Amino acid sequence: MKKSAITLGITDNWAFAAGTVLLGLKNNPPQTPHNVIIYESDLSDKNKKLLNKIYPCQFKKFDTTQIKDDYFSRISKMAFSRYENFSLLNKYSTVVWLDSDILIKNNIDFLLQEFQSGIAMYKHEGVKLSDGMKNDIQGYNFEKEVFASGSLIISDTIPEPKKLQKWCFEKTNEWGDRISGDMQILNLMLQEFNLKPYELPETYCCHPKNEKLDTIIVHPWWKKKFWNETIHPLWNKYYSEWKELGGDGPKLPHSFKRYIKNIIWKLKLIYH
Repeated sequence: MKKSAITLGITDNWAFAAGTVLLGLKNNPPQTPHNVIIYESDLSDKNKKLLNKIYPCQFKKFDTTQIKDDYFSRISKMAFSRYENFSLLNKYSTVVWLDSDILIKNNIDFLLQEFQSGIAMYKHEGVKLSDGMKNDIQGYNFEKEVFASGSLIISDTIPEPKKLQKWCFEKTNEWGDRISGDMQILNLMLQEFNLKPYELPETYCCHPKNEKLDTIIVHPWWKKKFWNETIHPLWNKYYSEWKELGGDGPKLPHSFKRYIKNIIWKLKLIYH
């Protein structure tokens, strides 16, 4: 029987973020047999050892030259390493991509199941595909609500995964001047191949403003990350553990506000 896989994609300066994700996994270990695979382009031996110390990992080099240099100054090319997940389906029954700027609060076993639809994503209600486009592309419906790519799950029930992977890489380069990133390509792929994702509940891709006690994954998308403007005591805790292991990372701003939020968080845990 095939295992499932969990994947992330990082450059060396985001090792600290991957470390906090792995600490979330370690504290909420999935019972489903799985491997963790980290796509990387320049990860140091030191950071590989630290990440492996937190949670057993496999590391795969991602060839960033597959993505043209001209178009994507706002995001890392490693964001496109999620396309590599299609090629893992010959070995794994389900492959779960997780963005590295998330916080895992609870067990994610649900994501590791085999989805009969072949793909599962969270739909951004009220957000249109056109919102992430620089220019339209003929033949597609840009009024459709967009599916987020931060928690992207594909199963080996999806048809022709190698064809899907090839299409994603080709169209990313062909339409690089019209799209903002991988999310637009994946949503166009859904239309091109008539794929209908299982719609994940918000708890698996929850913005901090909508977080509840039982939220499973918190995801502050866009620029406000946990290490700058978004303050979350549990993420701060994992980041401190990363630093204690000898990991490097950015200096966190708003120290007094973080201190106060941490006290409130601890009181909620005590009296909940």
